[in-house]
Amino acid sequence: MAKLSASSLLELVFVSSPAIQVGGARALAVHTHIYVPDQAEEGASDAPEYHSQVYLYTLAGDDAPVQLTYNGTCNIAPAFSPDGSKIAFLSNREDGAMQLCVMPVGGGEAKVITKFERGVSSFRWHPDSKHLALVSRGDTLEPSADSPKVIVNKRYKWDGQGLLPEVDTTIYLADLAKGSVDAFVKPSGDPAQLTFSEDGKSLYYIAAADAAAEDIWQKSVWRVSLAKKSRKEVISGVLVQGITLTAGEDDLYYTAPSEVGNFASPTGLWHVAFSKSPKKRQVRCMSGELEVAPSVGGDSSYGNYPNTPTHVDGGLLINLNRAGHSGLALVDMDDGSITNWHAPDETRAVTAFAADESSGRVVMTIEHPDQPAELYLRESSGNERQLSHVNAAFTKRYKPLMPSEVQHTRAEGSEVDVPYWVLSPAKARDDEAVVVQVHGGPHANYGYRFMFEFQFLAAQGYTVVYGNPRGGSSYGHDFATVGLGGYGTHDADDVLAITNAAKAAHSNPDAPVHLTGGSYGGFMTNWLTSHTDMFQSAVTQRSICNWLSFYGSSDIGYHFAAREVAGNPWDDTDKLWQQSPLRYVANVKTPTLVIHAEYDHRCPIEQAEQWFIALRQLGVDTKLIRYPDEGHELSRSGRPDRRIHRLEAIVDWFKKHP
Repeated sequence: MAKLSASSLLELVFVSSPAIQVGGARALAVHTHIYVPDQAEEGASDAPEYHSQVYLYTLAGDDAPVQLTYNGTCNIAPAFSPDGSKIAFLSNREDGAMQLCVMPVGGGEAKVITKFERGVSSFRWHPDSKHLALVSRGDTLEPSADSPKVIVNKRYKWDGQGLLPEVDTTIYLADLAKGSVDAFVKPSGDPAQLTFSEDGKSLYYIAAADAAAEDIWQKSVWRVSLAKKSRKEVISGVLVQGITLTAGEDDLYYTAPSEVGNFASPTGLWHVAFSKSPKKRQVRCMSGELEVAPSVGGDSSYGNYPNTPTHVDGGLLINLNRAGHSGLALVDMDDGSITNWHAPDETRAVTAFAADESSGRVVMTIEHPDQPAELYLRESSGNERQLSHVNAAFTKRYKPLMPSEVQHTRAEGSEVDVPYWVLSPAKARDDEAVVVQVHGGPHANYGYRFMFEFQFLAAQGYTVVYGNPRGGSSYGHDFATVGLGGYGTHDADDVLAITNAAKAAHSNPDAPVHLTGGSYGGFMTNWLTSHTDMFQSAVTQRSICNWLSFYGSSDIGYHFAAREVAGNPWDDTDKLWQQSPLRYVANVKTPTLVIHAEYDHRCPIEQAEQWFIALRQLGVDTKLIRYPDEGHELSRSGRPDRRIHRLEAIVDWFKKHP
């Protein structure tokens, strides 16, 4: 067995974008591997990069998947035509911009359908398999990068994109027979989830009603008549994330927070009956406190992971996230009852799925704590079969570890159990050191996904402890929302309770304990090191230290902070300051490594700069590492060599502070 190193990341293959043919005979998936250039090649780049290609799976036997795409480095979002004869996908094969391509299902040369300067962001097949709807900003170029930017909207930048384009999007219709691509409708905001009615006469999509709604993340569902090109708002002003229609357009199901307007509440499945008059139309949340969208943390995925509710077996299939698990469940569309398709103690997580209503077959990507994602088939009988084995060599070579069974503890004075796991190394360090990891969000959860970072730390001899303090998702409404307006209270108590419980059960209760986390986990790292000296060292990543400046500098600050820490800088200065780690930075004694990406718009780098300068000024052992050209997703989808450097820097810091 080889020892896992940070550079072992280069050996992973990421499986994403599952799709299934009508009738269930074939499936599609995207395989992404990390290409490492041969330095002997003339003009070769010295940086590894992600290469994504589309593969076709035949589901009747055990045949190996067939690679369909070769041109370009990014071929994504494949989808079968409704008649099963063609495959559409997005590719950068020509000029670097993502364009819509179509090819025969049996393989052959793909035809590039669009030539937009701005590329295509998404598409959807029309039921006739002869047309597609697609979203693009067309050929209009942005002003020069050195031109002044006039900003009028609060939502003017976004992590991973930078300053948002000034050019509006358009929904186009492509006619494959004519070879034409014509503008169809101009939404009021960026459209998502294009969905045709079964008869093909209407197109539905999600978009904000106007800039004011976009500013506060309020999306509406729109219906457009293809004949009249007229649009109508059918669901107004909620945080809609996904939509599904019934055959006759009598009913629409969508996912949105279970408490209207509160994005901290569990993602719920909602139902609206269109057959009733608008005044009598009833909208109901069918899923209660259950989370119908997976938010289990992982760092070994790359690409698209669809989880749209889908009609199967007389119900609506969803991906249910409960207590760190995510797995398929069937919702009865009459009474809302939910039947799990997985055992409650399964140590795995479904990260994406696609279902065929006619055959009842489902293809899905599944991760285990000790196995990176692979593609699986679930038959209508319930039998499952693994389709891909792209990470078999990785798993065989490194033999990733399984964590302990879930354990529970309680903070002093609390009546709420908080879960945690322990990943023990095969060979511990001499000092038997422990690393406590805090997840981001905070409305996310740790659980049964594969975490390369945890496996890497364990391979270096560290015991890794991770859990779900209050504020996280998948444990119900009260668990997720109890900390609103009180960051650093219940949540901090729970992280300390997890740490103390793991220490007490450890083979050496006096072993050094290190602390790390990113985003909200970075906030918690800053908070705890400014309130206790129990940690040997800390690594704070893409963190928050000052809610007052975060409010106006983050892409989501003005809305997120108003909800999460319950205020704004001018009316609630003391409230935001009391929840800011910077308020207590003079208490920090813990040696702290600060890691941040320079293009992080979610938690802007000014947060790291404030924390680093304060620590340095106060004489704390500290260092700042800045990663250029990276955003908030550095640890999950950043350039591979930078991801490797980050992992090595974390371990080096822990080793230098035994």
